[in-house]
Amino acid sequence: MNTQKIKEIRFSNKELSYGLIILHIILFILLGVAGYTIFKDEILNIPNLFKNSAKKIEIVQFFILLFVSIVIHELIHGIFFSIYTQWKHIKFGFKWEYMAAYCTTFEPLKVKNFKIVLLAPTIFLGFLPLIYSLIFHNFIVFLYAFFMILGGVGDFFVLWEIRKLSNNQYIADHPEALGYFLLEKKLSYDEMFNYLKSNEKKTIEKKSSINKKYLVLCLHLVL
Repeated sequence: MNTQKIKEIRFSNKELSYGLIILHIILFILLGVAGYTIFKDEILNIPNLFKNSAKKIEIVQFFILLFVSIVIHELIHGIFFSIYTQWKHIKFGFKWEYMAAYCTTFEPLKVKNFKIVLLAPTIFLGFLPLIYSLIFHNFIVFLYAFFMILGGVGDFFVLWEIRKLSNNQYIADHPEALGYFLLEKKLSYDEMFNYLKSNEKKTIEKKSSINKKYLVLCLHLVL
């Protein structure tokens, strides 16, 4: 492996907790005020929906859609990761300590490309449906966009943390903690994998495919 400095950045629990709480509050207030202003009648009618048996089924279907969308969120991360690396180098999973699904790769990317990977799911599942809901005054689509945008808070947090990095610097997602590795220059997947394997306390098992064990269906905590 080429010798170079690799700086490991781990987000502290305090930094992470405060960051996620603040971002959740900001987005909740902004979307909540916008939603109440535009969809006031629909919001006030929500309690009545639970009294209607047919509507209860639709509510259950809506939450099933949210559940499926969490998986789609991670798949979109994976699809955009695959633009810059091979699909077999992408790993999906679930971190129980954070109660969150994840998609990652050991291969370093340029910061500007990593930002695209971070934003892609929330753009497709959150902001585009939000725009649609406002144009066509569709409350259900707005509600869906509301949850999907809040579900992208973790990605927004990382985006905020790397905002001062040069777009052409190389960065690698941290496989064992919430954080990243900052590199002086590009490393291949194998070089980064070998570095991680030799420096991490926990053994990182290399997989040739993600399809059997890494794709986890899960419910992400939004709030």
